[in-house]
Amino acid sequence: KISESSIQGLYTVSIGSQIFYMSQNGKFILQGDIYDAETGANLTERDRISARKDFLNQLDEEEMVIFAPNEFKHTVTVFTDVDCGYCRKFHSEIDEVMDLGIRVRYLFFPRTGPDTESWEKAEKVWCSQDQHRAMTKAKKGQKLTARVCPNTPVEKHFNIGQLLQVQGTPTIISDKGEIIIGYIQAEALKARLESNL
Repeated sequence: KISESSIQGLYTVSIGSQIFYMSQNGKFILQGDIYDAETGANLTERDRISARKDFLNQLDEEEMVIFAPNEFKHTVTVFTDVDCGYCRKFHSEIDEVMDLGIRVRYLFFPRTGPDTESWEKAEKVWCSQDQHRAMTKAKKGQKLTARVCPNTPVEKHFNIGQLLQVQGTPTIISDKGEIIIGYIQAEALKARLESNL
């Protein structure tokens, strides 16, 4: 996506959540943050947040494992690894998270990469008849009986995570496009989602 930046003659280029700036003639590309000298606001981070939000809104929810209460006020997208300790801790509180009106959209991000045990477990979760139950079993370290099926979204999710520069798991992206890295307790997550940050 290319749009005019806050600086005349400079254009904002967003690829996933990565932000670059390009001269009007396309000859020069800059990377870095632009701050408003009067307010101190980080204009580049504002653009990153907007780009993340737009990007995630375009994803197909049919390719996610979603834990949702009947009524919800917030949606978070979580890059998760079934073998990650803090991902497991977050998932152990999934009922509490949902009780607080938060819907969780899981994307698979096996940190060890393709052709690893974690990757295969993610595929087995996807291929299970009951994905919710399989996700919970995997997060508890229990063995999954499903076979790996074709056309799982694991590789796609992993590539999306790389495009969004996910460094570790869990990486939680709020419905406002803000990133929360690592485990956060349910009440703290709700407070963060309802803050004006």
